Amino acid sequence: MELRAAPGNLVDFPRGLLVSFAALAERKRQTLRFESKAEKLLVYFDRDKAEKIFFNLLSNAIKFTPEGGSVVVAVVSVKGEERWAMSEGRGEKDDEHPSPFAHRSSSNEFIEITITDTGIGIPAEKLPHIFDRFYQVDSSHTRLHEGTGIGLALVKELVELHHGAIDVASAVGKGTTFTVRLPLGKEHLQPEEIVAISVQATRVEADAEFSDIESAETLLKETASATALSDDEPIILVVEDHAEMRRYVRNELEPVYRVLEAADGDEGWQTALETIPDLVISDVMMPKMNGYELCSRLKTDERTSHIPVILLTAKAAQLDKLAGLETGADDYLGKPFDRQELVARVKNLIALRRKLRESFRRQVVLQPREVAVTTADEAFLQRALAVMEEQVANEEFTAEDFQRAVGMSKTQLHRKLKALVNQAPREFMRSFRLQRAAQLLKQGAGNVTEIAYMVGFSSQPYFTKCFHEEFGMTPKEYAKRSAA
Repeated sequence: MELRAAPGNLVDFPRGLLVSFAALAERKRQTLRFESKAEKLLVYFDRDKAEKIFFNLLSNAIKFTPEGGSVVVAVVSVKGEERWAMSEGRGEKDDEHPSPFAHRSSSNEFIEITITDTGIGIPAEKLPHIFDRFYQVDSSHTRLHEGTGIGLALVKELVELHHGAIDVASAVGKGTTFTVRLPLGKEHLQPEEIVAISVQATRVEADAEFSDIESAETLLKETASATALSDDEPIILVVEDHAEMRRYVRNELEPVYRVLEAADGDEGWQTALETIPDLVISDVMMPKMNGYELCSRLKTDERTSHIPVILLTAKAAQLDKLAGLETGADDYLGKPFDRQELVARVKNLIALRRKLRESFRRQVVLQPREVAVTTADEAFLQRALAVMEEQVANEEFTAEDFQRAVGMSKTQLHRKLKALVNQAPREFMRSFRLQRAAQLLKQGAGNVTEIAYMVGFSSQPYFTKCFHEEFGMTPKEYAKRSAA
């Protein structure tokens, strides 16, 4: 395995992962708590591998904690050897038992993340072996919890790959605490273990220092500015009543997409109408309007029917999934979910919409009167085409008139057409007029000037220029080729 470390906030990261387990913990009536005096502790870490570390530890904590118990994640910054408890519950570090962290880094400052549960605990004689590959605390044929014995061994390897260490303290019937320690700064890392914050951050000097928070924050701000998203980037609307979950999803998607938030289904509906996002991610259980109702509204309203919807829920039963899909949801993701799976599903749905958009555009451009009315999106296009059929010769018919005729706001119409055919209203109108002109030229319905007036162009030279941009040839050339 290769470490690909970049500076990031190692307070937000475990907090977000803890939030992703909220629904599962609620089903077990468990209490989840996150503790950190600092809002930001910037550390070099490999995001993908760190997720595997904490996801594994958190899932174990919840799995082995009975109903009514609690799981606490705490993050602190420590110096030297303070607060480092040794394995097997031996207590504070002493000369006889040197810290497992000592050989890993010369750094004197660390970040310490503890995951503490009130679960069943681990017997003292088992503790020295729990990080051994294939070792299971309960190896009986009737054990209550499934597993292969790979998880904690992998966690240990990933922590040590970060030049850190992991330790455990436990008492049967009282609970378990796993402690992960990672060094601050980057002097412990080899050059090949460090990667840029993003591929676009090439202007950042490779030797920039991150051992203190201020310099790291400066780089993060500069990188954000350098990689600012354009207006063409997809908009994702996250509808979730749990603030920390919204924050977690936003943090995962924001490097690539523009992300909007709504705290309940009603607010999500209003935001969707105002902004017409490219994709909606919605929780199912919410106040005012649940995710099923929101999805149904989005899919049956002509203004929003094209928007893909991903439903998030802790209800993993097949009937619950069917209920979500029957409302028109495009995908269904159970909590807790894997970050990479969420990102992949968002990417795939947006890519699918782009393919459909190209298909729609070919239909609309090449056969403007032959679009089948089988969905709300196609019904909208049919109505938009009907408006243009009626107004094709009216040179005074503007984009504002078009907007009023189809019954949408300026933003709604712009986003809807962009999503369906990748054209702004004026582009859509001009393309329709030019397609009609091409049909008339093929039919020999008049000369170039006459046909220009028939399709709403008052200037023949401007019509010729636009026609050439659309078809790569002048109207006269097009007419000759059609007649040949």
